[in-house]
Amino acid sequence: STQSTWGHLSDMDEHVEFVLLAEFDIDKGSLLSIQHPRPTGIDEQCLAELMLPDGAHNREEDWTVFFINRARESELSAAKEPAKVIDVDTQLVLEAWTYQISENDSAWELLDDDQKLLILEPTKLIVSQRNREQLLVIAHDSEFECAQQEPFFVVILTPVAAVGLRLSSAEDEDTLLKYLEKLKLVSPDIIKEVEKQEEAVIQEEAPPFLYCLNLVRTKKDASFTRGAKVKALALCSRHRWAFHVFKPLLILTLESFFSTNDPKTIAGLYTAINSMDVAAMPNYLLQERLIRRGGLTFPDSIFSTACILDNVKIPVRIPLTMLDEEVGQPSIVPLIAKFGAGIMTIFNALLTERRIIFLGYAHPASEVCDMVLAALAMVAPPLASVIKRTFPYTNLVNLDFLQMPSYLSGTTNLLFQQRTEWWDVLCNISDGTVTLSDKLVAELKEAPDTFAAEDAAVFSDLMYSLDQHYSNAKLIDIMQRYALRLVNMARGVEEFRDEATRLAALDSNRKRLDKIKRTVQFREYIALVEERKAAAPVQGVDLDQEVRRLTTVRLSDEDMLRLFQALISGVVSDDQITYFLQFFPHDFGGLLPVAIGLFHENEAVRGLAVELLARVEKNRYGKLLLSKLNHFVLLAYKRNQYLVG
Repeated sequence: STQSTWGHLSDMDEHVEFVLLAEFDIDKGSLLSIQHPRPTGIDEQCLAELMLPDGAHNREEDWTVFFINRARESELSAAKEPAKVIDVDTQLVLEAWTYQISENDSAWELLDDDQKLLILEPTKLIVSQRNREQLLVIAHDSEFECAQQEPFFVVILTPVAAVGLRLSSAEDEDTLLKYLEKLKLVSPDIIKEVEKQEEAVIQEEAPPFLYCLNLVRTKKDASFTRGAKVKALALCSRHRWAFHVFKPLLILTLESFFSTNDPKTIAGLYTAINSMDVAAMPNYLLQERLIRRGGLTFPDSIFSTACILDNVKIPVRIPLTMLDEEVGQPSIVPLIAKFGAGIMTIFNALLTERRIIFLGYAHPASEVCDMVLAALAMVAPPLASVIKRTFPYTNLVNLDFLQMPSYLSGTTNLLFQQRTEWWDVLCNISDGTVTLSDKLVAELKEAPDTFAAEDAAVFSDLMYSLDQHYSNAKLIDIMQRYALRLVNMARGVEEFRDEATRLAALDSNRKRLDKIKRTVQFREYIALVEERKAAAPVQGVDLDQEVRRLTTVRLSDEDMLRLFQALISGVVSDDQITYFLQFFPHDFGGLLPVAIGLFHENEAVRGLAVELLARVEKNRYGKLLLSKLNHFVLLAYKRNQYLVG
């Protein structure tokens, strides 16, 4: 079940795709001096500004994290001030509350509490949910009329629909009305150009998503111009574990470059990392990684190798149990210490795809990045795509993300606080406050949250675990399990102990679940779950669902028998057993939910429980998990083995 060539260069290409060096020039500002072994294709000034954060010259050392190639370049429009008149080659996204005609009294009624997106494309207007699910498309060649019914309220009439759009400002209203007038006059040449561009986007191969770790250092010396030099060195890698693994190499190389100023030093780092011998490094399947993270200790969960840099052998230890949704090893403890119960506001903003900015004015950029990555860790996993809209550090030169409907971003620039139209939630690292935008406050006043008690209970559990000095992984796990529970509730697959509990939970979370279901990340999560199920070694039995029922629901004798029969039919081969065991982490009782079947009053259930555990015992992981059950349970297992001969 283990593939042994994950890290082989022929399979994964380079461990590091690029090594970048940036320097601050007193006359020219931030400059990207070296891109090795080739240009990244990303705007050089943007990269230089990301690598040399605001105030870097005031600190001896700082770190930043950034991501590149998060999407095709054609999918991200450059940041611009909103135009009064929309050019036909520009796509702009506005927000509006959407109304429809009531069937009862023919009056306008609000569709729901959430603002919708108005995507102003060159040849069509798209009204969509925040997850880009289309509600209405008005093409350039369709019959439609538009008019202002009252200030900020635009009505669009088509032969099949009537929609009212309430804009947030006179500027947005003016933009929309002028766009709609121009939409009727789109020329054939523009239509052909749009079709050509769309075809090019389809054919364009997306470059690999890269995780970039950047070290910036300031050296002060009276012999330097202005008494100091500021340089930054960044590694861009496909590996999410690169953040902490390669830190020592960055420190040594940048120190050397300060002395030599020789580009060969940069090339040497690239060669050293990509020559690292990882031919024997295993690639554990997702289910193996989950088992290994569940509280059991395995000596082969870390792969040890070395880099040869300047003839010095530097040990490298690569973690093998990181999940696809994780980035580095962030600590959630500083986030809790700084924002207290405010982290629940941040958590909900992440789940519902709000625009979130962490501001650390006069703080190190590394502290801002750490806060952003810790916030990300609260919901990823389960939500894998949040990282594509995460910008751990940004500044006024890198504002492309403002074109996205949602994002998680960090900055040290105070202007972001003043530009209230740029965020829904502002998290101020200086004073620990979490501020909601006026628009979000108005939305919550119109439709108040009803899940405060649930959030308070989770936060209480978090604080208890913190007081008991539980590990950082345990603290993050509390938040991730809560996120998964809510996502599963939105999917309609969460199990409850009884019907009364189910109805109460759904009632208190209804508005939140509706918002979650309208997000892009929810839709992408469902697609990922289906993709993983299609590739799973167990088919015909939804093991995830069956295990949730086993561990949560009060089952009748008949249901318990049917459940164990389903498990016996689906869990046979060694690969299937490993897949099954991922749902029983040692930290949460291990195999105890299965072993409880040994004490069932129905002899058939006891026999199936023995048979299932006997199969599990033959598996490498299963044998260890079984041995961790208490003596009383193991005695029952042996005593009931006569039931299967």
